[in-house]
Amino acid sequence: MAKRRLTLRGRSAIAIGLAAFLVVTTSVVWRRARGSAAAARLHELGARVDELQAQRARLEGEVRRASSRVELVPRLQRLGMRTPSDSQVVHLPDPVRR
Repeated sequence: MAKRRLTLRGRSAIAIGLAAFLVVTTSVVWRRARGSAAAARLHELGARVDELQAQRARLEGEVRRASSRVELVPRLQRLGMRTPSDSQVVHLPDPVRR
C-alpha cells in the first residue's frame, strides 16, 4: 500500500488558523475581564479598609475623651463618689497593635 501524506491546503489551513486565532483572542478577553473584576474588588476592599481605619481612630478618640478627668469628675460627683488623687490613678499603656 502506498502511504498517503496528509497536508493542509488552502481553506483547511485558513480555517485552522482562524480557529486558533479565535481561541487565543477569546482567552485574552476572558482573562482581562477577570482581571478587571478583581481590580475593582481590590479597590472596593481598599476603600473599606480606609473607612474602618477612620472609624477606629474616631472610636479611640471617643474612648480617650470619655476616660478623661474632665468627663469623669462630674459623673463621680453626681454619683456621690470621691475623686482619686493623682497618685492613686494608674495609667495603663496602650496595647500593642498587631
